[in-house]
Amino acid sequence: MALWAVALGAGVLKGSMAGHATGKKIDAQIDHWTKVASAKKTTATAEKNAYNERGIQSETMHSQNLLALTKTTQQKVSVIANKVGGSGAQIGSGSPAHVIKSEQAKGESHIRSYQDKMAYEYDNIIAKGQERYDFNMDLANQAQAKADSLDSNRSSMVQQAQFGGLLGGAAQGAMLGSSLGVPV
Repeated sequence: MALWAVALGAGVLKGSMAGHATGKKIDAQIDHWTKVASAKKTTATAEKNAYNERGIQSETMHSQNLLALTKTTQQKVSVIANKVGGSGAQIGSGSPAHVIKSEQAKGESHIRSYQDKMAYEYDNIIAKGQERYDFNMDLANQAQAKADSLDSNRSSMVQQAQFGGLLGGAAQGAMLGSSLGVPV
């Protein structure tokens, strides 16, 4: 057997093994990045749903507080109206009617202020949920892009590994053959 045959045989064997090993590594990496992408999508949806739920809870709590504030305002106005009732006061005459209107305006102002607070808090919670969703979906898209890149470059990566293995194996085969005294 000639030295070139030993070198070629060793090169082909090592190249095949290197290509197969590289293919397995690429498959494992693709699987890993696909799982990461899937997990991030699941996390994105779960976090957004949690923030939406928190927003609904906040809205429910504030609705109950708003109802109580509305009743308290109505009660205050009613108490004042009963105190000055029958006095014959006219609106705009500087009389107790102004006190009633003032109390109504103050109550309405508190209610509007509380409604603004409710809307602000709810919007912030929902915005934070959307922010977390977008962040996790961005990570999922990056992971999927890595998996897609590996998949599309698979054949060239395997060929490079095979070629490198072929050259390395041929060199090893030639050294082995030479050390064993195989004729050229």
